[in-house]
Amino acid sequence: TRTALIDGSGVGSVLGSVTIQRYRPNSFGYVYLSSPLNAATVNEFSDDVNLNSSFPSFYRYVENRTSSGWVSYTAASGILASMVGYAGNLGTSMSPVTLDMTGTVNNGTITAPTLTNNNQPIPKVLIW
Repeated sequence: TRTALIDGSGVGSVLGSVTIQRYRPNSFGYVYLSSPLNAATVNEFSDDVNLNSSFPSFYRYVENRTSSGWVSYTAASGILASMVGYAGNLGTSMSPVTLDMTGTVNNGTITAPTLTNNNQPIPKVLIW
């Protein structure tokens, strides 16, 4: 019923495949995400977000767009880049849900992409 994190304050590394979970008290509407995994794909959310919906249900935030930076990103093979914002529509259920991703955790220094927002509002992204 809670969300945990990997404490990155030490000098060790997390090796091998891990499953990361994020608890939500309901599965209504959009959730904002970023990937802590190396080379994870959009398919990690296919059990939580309807990627085949007639209306786009998963987006990535593209910093250098001069209009809204949210772009539909529903290809299951699409890479979830580190330090990039994503939004997924979980639907209309008020039931609790636990989002999960499995893969190799990013270790070491992660270089942020070039950030430009062309004077647009900055989105709030929760990193887990």
